[in-house]
Amino acid sequence: MPKFEAWLDTDVVQGEETIFPKVEELVIHECGSLTALPKAASVITESSGGVDTNCRSAFPALRNMTLEFLNMFDRWDVVEGTLVEGVTFPELEKLYILSCASLATLPKGSLMVKQLFGQAETVCCRSAFPALRKLELSGLSALERWGAAEGTPGEEVTFPLLEGMTIDECPKLTYLPEAPKLSGLCIKGEGQQISLQAASRCIPSLSKLILVVSPDDTETTLLHVKQKWDHELPLAFMMLARCDLLFSSHPGALALWTCFARLVDLTIGGCDALVYWPENVFQVLVSLRRLWIWSCRKLTGHTQASDGQSAPERGGLLPRLEYLCINGCTSLVEVPNLPASLKELEIGDCKYLVEVPNLPASLKTLCIGREGEYVMPVGGEGVVQPDTSSLIPGSSGSEATASTGHQQPTIAPFHA
Repeated sequence: MPKFEAWLDTDVVQGEETIFPKVEELVIHECGSLTALPKAASVITESSGGVDTNCRSAFPALRNMTLEFLNMFDRWDVVEGTLVEGVTFPELEKLYILSCASLATLPKGSLMVKQLFGQAETVCCRSAFPALRKLELSGLSALERWGAAEGTPGEEVTFPLLEGMTIDECPKLTYLPEAPKLSGLCIKGEGQQISLQAASRCIPSLSKLILVVSPDDTETTLLHVKQKWDHELPLAFMMLARCDLLFSSHPGALALWTCFARLVDLTIGGCDALVYWPENVFQVLVSLRRLWIWSCRKLTGHTQASDGQSAPERGGLLPRLEYLCINGCTSLVEVPNLPASLKELEIGDCKYLVEVPNLPASLKTLCIGREGEYVMPVGGEGVVQPDTSSLIPGSSGSEATASTGHQQPTIAPFHA
């Protein structure tokens, strides 16, 4: 509906009745002329503390909302700014805003109220989404504020129940809001400016993190972040791209990795600082079970202490690792000693790698080649020479085993 631009005739006098009192799901797609949502009416909602709160909402029962390809959309209310309280979505649990190029801010929201010792107390923070659990913001080139109340002394925008947040290609956002229950965070996209330092306020509560590190991160960031994290974090899944800072020679980088000792899944991508096999990092990742390394173009696989010296004893590094995938590392010439716990090994698009020696006896599946074209069963220690040019798909079908289905993770949003 490219011509749709207004909810009601502007000559119609509206009362204070809510226009959509029972709508629970709203999807607005490709309405290129629409600039705002309908006028919000005053409603009374009950907060988690049992306190009635006045707010303004056109959709008081809305639970899911998607706004997509609305090029002119830039306001949350046709009369935004004329009343004291901002627009609120009191029941909204899932919000997806995609490719709305004119949107510069999220709604102001109402003041949060909580009950303390049987009495209501106004807390100096605002939330337009007090019930929100999933949030995805993508392709919002103008978005730079989390709420219109920013800058008001003592009032911070907050998402009290938010669990999963994805930010993709929002280049003007430089920081994150307060979200005390956040467990999954994904920040990615071209021109991304949210630094590791800015994200550090949310990371201590996370179990899953996907982060394309801002190029503005410096060694000062390491010092700042480590001061906030002085203990092991609960992170179990972490995916890092452009993470040169974390593999720098600065001592603060290694100190930061000690906070990630509980990691179970780790993906490292597009890291040009990764040249040697990062033994010092892997020494602290004692819980890691699955490791993906992709498109690290300068990774050779040599250990930093050697080029000629003996490799560390098997079992000393990554003692619980069961799955390893190395893909698109075009300078890789060596795979160091693999842990005795390893069960699956996948290597693809590593054109200078000529052999994989000293395979552990625990290995059950080995996949070498381009996009998994060569899969062979393994029954003991040995040396594999991946001369894939001589392999014809299907020529050894009676011996081949099916891969177990591990796929290189993609930088995906946290959908429910």
